[in-house]
Amino acid sequence: MNSRVRHSDTRQKATVKFIGPINNQEFYGICYDDPSVGKYDGTYENVRYFTCEPKQGAFVKSKKLITGIELYQLIEQKYLLDRNAQKIMKLSDGQLTKDLEFCGMEMVDHWHKQIQFMPCIGFEDSDVAYVTNFDRVLQLIPGCQSLDLSDSLLSDVNVLRLVSVLPNLTEINLSKNLNMRLSLLSPEVKSELQQVTRQVKLQLNSIQYQDTSDLNVLLELPCFTIVEMNGITLQMSEIKENTHLQSLSVTNSLQFTKVKELEALLKKFPNLTAFQSLDILNENYFTENENIDYVSKLTTLNLQNSGVSFDSLMHLRQLAPNVEYAKIMKIFHSKQSGLQSIFQSDQVIPLMSAIYYQSIKQVNAVEIRKKHLSDYCTFYLRYQYSLEGFQLASNTFFTDLAIKYKMPVKAQQCVGLDPNIKSKLELLEEQKDEQKTISSEIGDKYKQRLLKVVLPTGKELSVLKSTPIWKFQKLLKENGIEGKEMVFEDGRIVDLDNVRFGSLLEEFREYYCSVK
Repeated sequence: MNSRVRHSDTRQKATVKFIGPINNQEFYGICYDDPSVGKYDGTYENVRYFTCEPKQGAFVKSKKLITGIELYQLIEQKYLLDRNAQKIMKLSDGQLTKDLEFCGMEMVDHWHKQIQFMPCIGFEDSDVAYVTNFDRVLQLIPGCQSLDLSDSLLSDVNVLRLVSVLPNLTEINLSKNLNMRLSLLSPEVKSELQQVTRQVKLQLNSIQYQDTSDLNVLLELPCFTIVEMNGITLQMSEIKENTHLQSLSVTNSLQFTKVKELEALLKKFPNLTAFQSLDILNENYFTENENIDYVSKLTTLNLQNSGVSFDSLMHLRQLAPNVEYAKIMKIFHSKQSGLQSIFQSDQVIPLMSAIYYQSIKQVNAVEIRKKHLSDYCTFYLRYQYSLEGFQLASNTFFTDLAIKYKMPVKAQQCVGLDPNIKSKLELLEEQKDEQKTISSEIGDKYKQRLLKVVLPTGKELSVLKSTPIWKFQKLLKENGIEGKEMVFEDGRIVDLDNVRFGSLLEEFREYYCSVK
């Protein structure tokens, strides 16, 4: 009774709740972990044999059940017992039989017999159900650094004692297991874990009924500095502060409507450098944020499926100014733009890169190269300049960016600027027509850096080949042309809509083209 089993056909995990005769045959009454795969609530033909939620129970024969085994036994079976395999074996699909050669089998066997030195050992989706002989586990795998016991038949969170037993263990995965709630940790095991001085990564994802009390128990164990508890139900006001936590992942756990609320959470973990919660922010086009008062140490920020308003980007930067790795897919246009939509995915990368231009290395898994930062920052500033009422004096970040990347600005957007700072800026009113300026500056030595473009109207433009594609398209629009294709002298046609956002005109070898 109460033992952990797995159905041999479906691989679904369950707990035994009844063993006995039904209609003169022995059956096992089981309660599935997944409440959607059973048929009964413990009642069969109006007789109750056990109790569970409706359609979570089942009655099965013992031959259909796989019973759980000890961890050390599973280790011995997988790594130490002699194989029945031969180097040449017969493989049949029922009609044809072929010889199959196992290449490298001796090497694998040799490596498995050196199990005490193996750094990573995995038993994901295995039938391990108990860990009681910790001494034997230590004898078998003393060198283990990473142990995966996720989605197994384990149902006792006290298996975490492995962290104190295995001297080299720095990562353990207990995700998708029943009753893996830290609030159920015994005082003895908790005391042992508090004595562990090395840093350990703990994964406890998709654990039923996890809540804030479980996270708070973990926060009392200094050894756990990297934590994944995705799917945990959290109450913001109940979360304890912690100075040991360095990385936290809590997707599907909290919902905020403002960056300011995220600030309150990060304040609780002053030494956090990596934070992931894919859906935590639910801002929109109308969101307005208060000023941020706290500066975090985050270098990794993953808000992939969250929504953030454009005007909140500066608040995000105030909260985490040194981000190197960022993920976010949905950024809403500013209200001042008059556009009630989100930026395209290829525009999000320039926006995030510009916000973190001093530290950024990767946005949405795309490596950010220094040679593209100028284009990204120019795109960001052009958008800012286009907003009604924008003033450089509103934030020194904008002036620093404009000076660094020599981005011309209108005089009316410099109101209130310090004269010394203003003298470092290029004012648009002092500039000549863009194309005339290019022509007057380049001279003969720049001839090979120009692309001559013939418009459908017959007008010719000379454009620097260092011009980004998006800026070239904007230049065409300013000349009243919705350019879709570039046609070169050899007849080659390039669809502008399919050119990578960060591309430059210099990627085309030709120096002459027409636009359709």
